[in-house]
Amino acid sequence: MGKLQDFQITFDQDKVVYSPGESITGTAAFRLAQPLQCKGERGQVSGDR
Repeated sequence: MGKLQDFQITFDQDKVVYSPGESITGTAAFRLAQPLQCKGERGQVSGDR
């Protein structure tokens, strides 16, 4: 069983299309099944045409 129970990304702007190099801001929220000690988090998003 994995430690991740829920994961959600909410973008600040309600856009359908983003251009290359455009900044995207928002919030990433996740819920874990048990405590996890960590120093930070990072992510990467890629899209398709």
